Amino acid sequence: MVGTLTLGDVTNANVTVSGALGAVKALRWLAGAIQATKAASLTTTGVTTSKPPVIGDFGADVTLSGAGVTGTAKTLGSASIKGSVGASIWDLTGPVGTLAITGTVGTVAQPWQLVHPANLGGLTLGDVTNAVVSITGDCGAIKAKRWQDGSIQAAKIASIAATGVAGTKTVQAIPGDFGADVTLTNALAKAALGTLTVAGWLDGATVASAGPLGTVKVGGMRDSRVEAHDAGTQKSIGSFTVTGISGQAEAFINSSLTGDSLGTLVLRDVRTNNGANGGADFGVTGHIISSYTRWQGKAVAKKGSKLTGQAPAFDPVGDYSVQLI
Repeated sequence: MVGTLTLGDVTNANVTVSGALGAVKALRWLAGAIQATKAASLTTTGVTTSKPPVIGDFGADVTLSGAGVTGTAKTLGSASIKGSVGASIWDLTGPVGTLAITGTVGTVAQPWQLVHPANLGGLTLGDVTNAVVSITGDCGAIKAKRWQDGSIQAAKIASIAATGVAGTKTVQAIPGDFGADVTLTNALAKAALGTLTVAGWLDGATVASAGPLGTVKVGGMRDSRVEAHDAGTQKSIGSFTVTGISGQAEAFINSSLTGDSLGTLVLRDVRTNNGANGGADFGVTGHIISSYTRWQGKAVAKKGSKLTGQAPAFDPVGDYSVQLI
């Protein structure tokens, strides 16, 4: 057992402990590995006052076996990385607290991987290039500036948000796009995903939930699917809103929404001619829709309420339609 481990600027270091680690702290840690049964915390701080500044990047693999972790104890209590994380693997078996990475995450060629947490208190990331997160149980809030590629899997998740960053004279804007595939396995949860909020495009992503979905709100949806069903049984989606993308004439493109009971649906600027995908049909499929509004530009193109199944297609236009089954 090692009580605490405090290091400076780590170029490359391997730390192997047969038991537990306390707090692990460094200015940065560029390469190497950490292996133990558990750790209280993992922190990189960086040094902003040095010339040049030291950014608190972290490039080591982390393996915590979770051996001996019982009760309310955690395999990793918390992590705070004040920099970027590349294509490393964090293999954390057992309950994990909150993890935060300020900088970029993953690379185009390889993802950052977080695997085997039994549950995760929360995950806050910066600009995600590529990340794979696989949780065997539940997760709290997941938040990133942008998430371009990868996947998220859990039984249920409280919320997922891609916020974006507004540009300034010194900070480049980051669009709040989300392109990871999301798989939720808890079919009995009241909401397998409480909220999904995407400031920009839900782009090339599949959100597949075995349980009900709560509130989904996206700027735009392109080449993506949102579906709630388990073993052929459709589940509910509380509400679904496409708000539109500034400067873009179209905001719902070659995408689909599928569930049984659909609450309030608001779609904006649908590309009705799906020529880019060979003219394949796309749109909404459900049994009951409480409220439906489709905007085209500044005008309401189609509106309906209390729509129910076994009726002809509602709002068919071009390759787009609402199918009531």
